[in-house]
Amino acid sequence: MTAWEIFHQGRYFARRNKKVWFLLWLMNGLMASIAAWPVFNALNSDLSHSLMAAPMMDRFSIDFAAEFLFKHQDSLPALVSVLTVVSVVYLILTLLTTGGTLAVFSSADRRFNAPLFFRGCSVYFWRFFRLFLVSLIFYGVLVAGLNAALSGVVGKVTAGWTVEKYVRFTSWSRVLIVVFVFVLINMIFDYAKVRLVITEGRSAIMAALRSIKFVFKNFRKTLAVYIYCALLLLILALIYNPLEQALPQYTRRWVVLVFLLGQIFILARVFVRLTFFSSEVLLYESLATPNAISTPVEPATPPAADPTPPGERTSEEPSSPAAAPSLDITR
Repeated sequence: MTAWEIFHQGRYFARRNKKVWFLLWLMNGLMASIAAWPVFNALNSDLSHSLMAAPMMDRFSIDFAAEFLFKHQDSLPALVSVLTVVSVVYLILTLLTTGGTLAVFSSADRRFNAPLFFRGCSVYFWRFFRLFLVSLIFYGVLVAGLNAALSGVVGKVTAGWTVEKYVRFTSWSRVLIVVFVFVLINMIFDYAKVRLVITEGRSAIMAALRSIKFVFKNFRKTLAVYIYCALLLLILALIYNPLEQALPQYTRRWVVLVFLLGQIFILARVFVRLTFFSSEVLLYESLATPNAISTPVEPATPPAADPTPPGERTSEEPSSPAAAPSLDITR
């Protein structure tokens, strides 16, 4: 199959698993609500009886933000602690639901099944957590390290340049290189997760190393599928962002409408995420060697019984393969 056909089938399987949509949307909404609640309470106490509320609905004020932070500086450590706890919980839930989602997409019918989903959440969590720790090394060394090294090189090279467009072009080239490496690492560890689920592997390091080989061996298809999914997310963002900015938010009715629009966009992002997962599973299954995919071994079927009664067998026919005469051709 071509990359476009795989992407098209991935969208189909993502679209028909709406229960997974709901679970991931509920998880995102719950975590966002918990994180935003302390900030909302503080803002509500400051703006509910203030004339500053109306201008703040139109545009962000840096002066108000500075005053707000100074006024609530005593509660900032508690707020940071809450956000840290929420981030850790969100990471754990993401690893759990990723295992369940990949278990659904790698099943025979690729349909949501509650026992299958939650079994995938529990079985693959620790494997994905170890893989996450391995990915931190790659992101730290290759992305952060490369960005720091390229920044130093670009700074030294362009130090004496006087043409601004050349400096800007060089700086953007550095950004594009770092983004490309970031995307490449994302692809590698996405397929590492897929490999752990399909092959029932346990070693995070081996899954990462073999996924590097898989991605580079099939680079055109893996990159094409990733680009198709990323373009889908970009199209949705280009539709949502101008529309959200154009809608007024001065009355409660408009605020509710913008909120509902935001929830639709979150559902669209969940759909893109599921499309990523389902497309990557399909691509891995179509390109991986048969030995790389574990399949259940069917029990051997016993040989069919001979319906002829023993007394009616002719002397020329042996009663069993072991009784058949053999020729010794070595003599």
